[in-house]
Amino acid sequence: MLSNMISFRLPFVVLQLSFVTFFLAFPARLKALDTGSTLPTTPVESLCNTTSNASFCMSILSRYPASSPTTNLQNLTAFVVDLALLDVNSTYLASQSLLHENDAPTNDKSTLQDCLEQMSDCQDGLKQSIRRLRHLDGHDPPLTVSGQVMDVRVWLSASLTYMETCWDELADPRAALLKTLLRGAAQNKVEPLLSMALSFSERLQQPGATSIVYAFSTDHDHHRHRL
Repeated sequence: MLSNMISFRLPFVVLQLSFVTFFLAFPARLKALDTGSTLPTTPVESLCNTTSNASFCMSILSRYPASSPTTNLQNLTAFVVDLALLDVNSTYLASQSLLHENDAPTNDKSTLQDCLEQMSDCQDGLKQSIRRLRHLDGHDPPLTVSGQVMDVRVWLSASLTYMETCWDELADPRAALLKTLLRGAAQNKVEPLLSMALSFSERLQQPGATSIVYAFSTDHDHHRHRL
């Protein structure tokens, strides 16, 4: 059953290429940040300390493009959501590959089809969140900004729910092999990233949060250059 892993490995080759494309293109997609010469900066560590897992947060932000010594919260949030979307895309491709295995059991195919629908909805929500974050203008009226960030929080929360529903499907004993191949590989990546993005977006909704300039420490910045 599902013994042919050649087609299953294909999505991970695609994922590797996606990561290369992502890190080459992401700096160009960042909204220009005018820090000026008088604006104070806030250490990015202080932002991570507001999350439930500061060390995980710092490890994720160590991947942030080193060409950006300072940034804002909307850019950081979009970056984290981008990473989550990459993992969801990878899982989606792996699921599609397994779905077309000729020896895949009917129960597995039914579970996979349900998961594919959930993941597709999740992808839509993450893409909407990224678009909204990249066009977020801190100079807009506070109520406008707050409403736009609330949209992001709703989309992110819904996306997390979609993925959790998929994981619940895979928790069925009849889908034990699928759980091994998909759930363990993706759940530990997607859920922490979405939780981190939700934490950032909750903070982003606070008055004045869009204008805060975050800076990477010297040690952290050096680590980013080495990645």
